[in-house]
Amino acid sequence: MITVYDTFSALAALSGKAFTLDAWRRYAAGIYDASFANKIEADAQDYNLKEQVFPVIEAALGDAAGLARAHASFLQATESLAERVGHLLPGMPDVDIVFYLGLCNGAGWATEFRGQPTVLIGVEKVLELIPAGDVVSWGGVATVDELGIKGRLRSRNQPVIDRDTARTPEERTAMLHQALTCDTFLMSSNAISEDGQLVNIDGIGNRVAALCFGPKQVIVVAGMNKVAADLDGAVSRARHIAAPANAQRFDGKTPCAVNGQCGDCTSPDCICSQMVITRFCKPAGRIKVVLVGEELGL
Repeated sequence: MITVYDTFSALAALSGKAFTLDAWRRYAAGIYDASFANKIEADAQDYNLKEQVFPVIEAALGDAAGLARAHASFLQATESLAERVGHLLPGMPDVDIVFYLGLCNGAGWATEFRGQPTVLIGVEKVLELIPAGDVVSWGGVATVDELGIKGRLRSRNQPVIDRDTARTPEERTAMLHQALTCDTFLMSSNAISEDGQLVNIDGIGNRVAALCFGPKQVIVVAGMNKVAADLDGAVSRARHIAAPANAQRFDGKTPCAVNGQCGDCTSPDCICSQMVITRFCKPAGRIKVVLVGEELGL
């Protein structure tokens, strides 16, 4: 049995005022009891609460629209989850899933509480992926466009490098180079294997270059339609589904742009110049993959 604890309505008691640890303790104790608040606080003991945690929490509480979007995503992800998991895994043990405001130590955190598995979804970490002040850029991302992420970044006055604002080809090229040293680079992936390997194909290589090296962090946002059973399936998806669809977007003169099928060509308009498989992330944590539970992008 899966039990969902949704504390979104209780967050109102913490909003609109200076954040205090005592107020958070009362809120967290209301989810289960005081022992829950004690566990979360103990697990956050390595943080400097005043310098590392409180500013993040206050920023999250001050972003009412962002909190609402995170909550809506949570509801969508957990809708009918118990029924679906029970059908697929009839022997699965009882699990609690908690949507709550933590102390920066619980974004999809799997732990144990009161003797049973517990997944803690900390909304403050979901909103922290792109810190305020980061210079953000992106590489040809239909997925990010569909989610409206660029508009949300602009609405909070996030510094961005947007090549589509260039007035000349030379300025556009300069922006592509600048993007390689930005703080946060947004992209999708042409395909992802079930064991977590990313497969990407590029024309001039700016997107895969940023993935491999340069920006401080890379956030890969992908719909479930990008996931393949294994690496061979991911490569096949990238070459035979994503690449032809992208070639048709760019109106190139390639076989796949005409008939939608890969011709393994080397024509001047070929967008399959670079084929990159990412199987490991160095330094650890630089690449973050966000899987969205719907079909997005090409």
